[in-house]
Amino acid sequence: MKKLLIRTIFLMLVLYTSSQAQGIESRKFGIGFMIGSPTGISLKYWLNEVNALTGGISLENKGGIQINYLWHSFEAIRVTDGRLPIHYGFGAQSQFDDHTILGLRGVVGLTYIFERSPFDIFCELAPLLEIGNDAEFRLTASAGARYYF
Repeated sequence: MKKLLIRTIFLMLVLYTSSQAQGIESRKFGIGFMIGSPTGISLKYWLNEVNALTGGISLENKGGIQINYLWHSFEAIRVTDGRLPIHYGFGAQSQFDDHTILGLRGVVGLTYIFERSPFDIFCELAPLLEIGNDAEFRLTASAGARYYF
């Protein structure tokens, strides 16, 4: 797990130094890493200026995937450099253990979008309702960074 995280950070640094200094606006697809619950690969695709699809691939023991539909509020928090929207939305998640566990997610968080580089960093809370024989409600949290192509 640590090796994958180090490799992802190294790849992001290489991509950053080889890219031109242009903002995220012209780039729609981002890939990076996230730590917390889950820990793994983070993906984001901007549908328009406000909405995005995010996904995650868990690299933890159980493994799993998630997908979310997000709205971004750019007016809530003003910063002098870059942008700091609040994001919120809903999604679904599937974990693979001895059997597949499906869940419904709510998502709320912050994303810092750098002004002159193709990166963002984020943190979010996601209430999760796992459905099935043993329904369970829990709160998950993650933070991470993505590079945009």
